[in-house]
Amino acid sequence: MNNKSILLYNSNNLLEYLDLLKKNKIYFNYIFIYGGKKTINYPYCRKILFFKQHKLDTFIRKKIINLREKNIFSFVKEGEILKKEFFKNLNLYHAHPGFLPNFKGSTTFYFQKIEKNFISISIFKIKEKIDTGKIIYVEHYKNYKNALDSIAKLRMLTLINFFKEKKKLKYP
Repeated sequence: MNNKSILLYNSNNLLEYLDLLKKNKIYFNYIFIYGGKKTINYPYCRKILFFKQHKLDTFIRKKIINLREKNIFSFVKEGEILKKEFFKNLNLYHAHPGFLPNFKGSTTFYFQKIEKNFISISIFKIKEKIDTGKIIYVEHYKNYKNALDSIAKLRMLTLINFFKEKKKLKYP
């Protein structure tokens, strides 16, 4: 059994992302979904937990910390900033749309596309300071065309590729 869980925001694309994960048979201990409840069928996890609250800090405090999960990959809304207290108790990872450490912030993939003519997705361990922490995986996309509707999908595909390549390794 893998030692990872995923934290997802209940967006319009949630079912599409779960379908991508399901097609690749990515196993999670838990799938945490905040921002409402949907009917979800995902056979590759121990349990799916929902939280109606839209505030991420409250969700983590009430649902996640008590479960003592070790490695949580977050796929949340842009601009979500976590409180300091969570970094002591959790190993949180994030798929950032930009090549870290050069392109930090929530919309840096635009600047990277203009400056470098490609975009990158960097998976890193979240630290207290925004978009810092140990980078554990990066993928570059040179044939990227559509700015908004596929950046989140590229983040999910990068996570899937990371899970497939690193499934037998321990995360840092």
